[in-house]
Amino acid sequence: MTRCLEIQLHKTPSMAGWQGINSLTCQEKKGEIYDIDIRYAWGTEIFKQNLCDYGWSEATLLNKPPQNGLIRHKKIIYLCQSSTGLKLKQKIESVSPNYLIGKYWQTIYHCYLLLPLEHPFELPELTEINTINDNFATTRLVTQQKPIKTEDNDERLQTRLFLPLHPQRQGEGGLRTKGLYKQQNNKLPLVSVITVVLNGEKYLEQTIQSIINSSYPNIEYIVIDGGSTDNSLDIIKKYEEQIDYWISEPDSGIYEAMNKGTQVSFGNYTLHINVDDLIFDSLALERRISELKNVSTGNLPNLFSSILFVRLAKGEVVKKIPKKPYSDPAQRVLPHRDCKERTSRAMNIIHIPGGHQGFIGVRNKNSLFDSSYKFIAERIVISHKIEQEKIDISSNPLAICRSGGVSYGINFQLLDEIKQAVSESRNPQVFFYLLAQYLYFYLLLFAKITKLVKLKQKLLG
Repeated sequence: MTRCLEIQLHKTPSMAGWQGINSLTCQEKKGEIYDIDIRYAWGTEIFKQNLCDYGWSEATLLNKPPQNGLIRHKKIIYLCQSSTGLKLKQKIESVSPNYLIGKYWQTIYHCYLLLPLEHPFELPELTEINTINDNFATTRLVTQQKPIKTEDNDERLQTRLFLPLHPQRQGEGGLRTKGLYKQQNNKLPLVSVITVVLNGEKYLEQTIQSIINSSYPNIEYIVIDGGSTDNSLDIIKKYEEQIDYWISEPDSGIYEAMNKGTQVSFGNYTLHINVDDLIFDSLALERRISELKNVSTGNLPNLFSSILFVRLAKGEVVKKIPKKPYSDPAQRVLPHRDCKERTSRAMNIIHIPGGHQGFIGVRNKNSLFDSSYKFIAERIVISHKIEQEKIDISSNPLAICRSGGVSYGINFQLLDEIKQAVSESRNPQVFFYLLAQYLYFYLLLFAKITKLVKLKQKLLG
């Protein structure tokens, strides 16, 4: 027996291909709770939203599981017109556990039911753009007019439509290869979202879906694959009608790949959402850009936003709010977002105000990464921008970041790189931080070794 706890009108987010009808919260006799969204669907877009559209919020992601042990499920039911392309009378898809974030829902299902009757709804007017029949963020403002290449004193930053041919290139594609482009816009700044991947099939499709389903209409999406040998390339090709430009070829590491993406981007901004990351929700990017006042392409600030950090080992989600940048120790005043005072680059490298997943950076000469570093190149880029450019900070979450990247855990190489990058600093705070961090890492390492010794002694008797 099931009883309904709540019924409410379903609020439609800015996603394409459907509109909400009702949302129900039901409880079974055993106590398990089901959150059910009922939607009317008419667009093919719905089949490329299942990994990012759960209806989550900051509250549900940060929510801790109830102490009474109640299990909660999510079901999304689409009443589909034939225009969705649904071939069967019904189709049920379970979201793989590796795509679930947080502990609010233990299972999530998408159910597609083919309608036998014509619908009674008034549908929004859809504008067909060129040869594209879908309505994703990356396909709304395409044009056949080529973007204007920008020239810069740094030849590495000169924009280009395509990257030079690599002898080991595995593929190249996207809207750009079909003569469709994005343009900079005074009212809607062009944001170039860049994803780099190498053998990242576990999370890549969710990352892609989170970006192409954004409500912000002026997104240029670039995917740089480092020559994957798993299923990553097949996933990229599945979405190449929604990707502006992608390539697959070997590179020297993550920062060379990120530079390639920056070099072929034409955006006012660049945002690096790599394969373990995803945009927080469909409204996150639009919400962040709308916070800016008097938007003009000549005077844009860099944008720091909160991220939700997922601790994979424990399944916990923690909100990371960007900190105000460090000021020069002699001034003792934290800079306001419009303040031009000189900041302490070394302290900003050490205590980076926020992760690159939450940093929408103005595309300019400071946007390229020093690929001689393996772990901290993004810290250096961000610290340079803090020192020389305007910064705007927001507590609204922009992205979700999973733990377990190259800089996670006990990493003496990362600490050595920080030491190298701040070697010219004479700030006592820098010295004591590095000393404390080295001691901390050695203590953690000793603790790990000690546990291993005790385990060996226990097993050997």
